[in-house]
Amino acid sequence: MRGKATYFGKTSDSYLELVKRFPLRRIRSGGERDAAARIARELALRGEANLDSGEIDYLETISKFIQEFEQAASVLPKAAPIEILKPLMEQRGMRPIDLGKLIGNSAATMVLSGERELSKAHIRKLAQFFHVNPGLFI
Repeated sequence: MRGKATYFGKTSDSYLELVKRFPLRRIRSGGERDAAARIARELALRGEANLDSGEIDYLETISKFIQEFEQAASVLPKAAPIEILKPLMEQRGMRPIDLGKLIGNSAATMVLSGERELSKAHIRKLAQFFHVNPGLFI
């Protein structure tokens, strides 16, 4: 097995290739979770005896990230999106006009008054802005 030098010693090429396919970091969306799960499933189906040390390390780590994401998603409060949005805005000292700058003026007014639901684009922007799971707004 040929390796590349790193700060902690040798890292296998297989590990680096896996990191290129899906970087090892916190999973932020269902789509990322699905992509990570495909790689984990692929490695798990090969069996630990058929994996090199880099693949085993990657599988262990990506599995932890998947588990953390799923645990966080399973404890999401069952509240209307507006009931989640208003406290988040309050924490940031945001006014309706600030929300309007983020998702559009007319959309913000309608969302806050309950006349309109959040669109997928709004949900993505809000989740990114507030650094929360998009599932909170669904």
